[in-house]
Amino acid sequence: MKKYLGIDFGGTRMRSIVLDEEGTIYAEADDLTQAEDGQEIIVSRLLDFISKSLEGHEVSGIGIGTPGPIDFLTGTILFTPNIPLKNVPIKQLIEERTGLPVVVERDANAALIGEHWMGDAKGCRNVAMLIWGTGIGGAIIIENKIFRGRNDMAGELGHVIIDEDGPYCNMGHNGCLESFIGGKAIYERYKRSMREIAQGARIGNEDDLKIIAEIGKNLNVGLKNLITLFDPELILIDGGCSKDFDLFLDYVKDMPVKLSKFAAKAGVIGAARVAMPISR
Repeated sequence: MKKYLGIDFGGTRMRSIVLDEEGTIYAEADDLTQAEDGQEIIVSRLLDFISKSLEGHEVSGIGIGTPGPIDFLTGTILFTPNIPLKNVPIKQLIEERTGLPVVVERDANAALIGEHWMGDAKGCRNVAMLIWGTGIGGAIIIENKIFRGRNDMAGELGHVIIDEDGPYCNMGHNGCLESFIGGKAIYERYKRSMREIAQGARIGNEDDLKIIAEIGKNLNVGLKNLITLFDPELILIDGGCSKDFDLFLDYVKDMPVKLSKFAAKAGVIGAARVAMPISR
């Protein structure tokens, strides 16, 4: 049975997986992205990571999920808000390095594809996903197909405006959801990480409980907008900040929301899936 390599390229870590068309996993690996190093070094590190992940495995193709926006047809990373990359022909670079066919997908799309293939979204015709990490990504499946929009930028749920007088974000907007509750924005605003705030809230720290309430109210607005626009059967939550999602359950009552089954693995599983001809 043919095997495929999936790569999840994130702002903090890069992950790889080798699996077959039935979802059997043969190998996994991960490494730090070190986004502060600049474009040339980051791309070189990614290519080296891919080469190492291929060692000892004969695969038929590679799929990579990357922050966007991207040009899906050419496999180019146009730019990334939280990693210093711009106009990177990543499909071409990986194909030149490996000699294998490559499919490039937005990381959030890849994560939802992974869940729709083998996870909690299996069997759902209309489903959405919110990736709550350093930034906020999103993806939407309508009638069993990824909804891309005109410029392959549909589903960027983190950049839905919830307060036009709010903070500026790297996408050129003011007051988007990411600028209020993305992990990076939380740290910049409160001078502590989401995990540190959550730990304080769990022991009853009043300041941290107030912060959780602020974050929860903004999360609620973002999810309500998503439900109103797309009426999904299910909304999956994934990403680093979702580790403390239980603190926000009061803010998602009566919403079709649950945590991703695969958590951090969803993106890399979906990346391998998009490399399979059967998925296209």
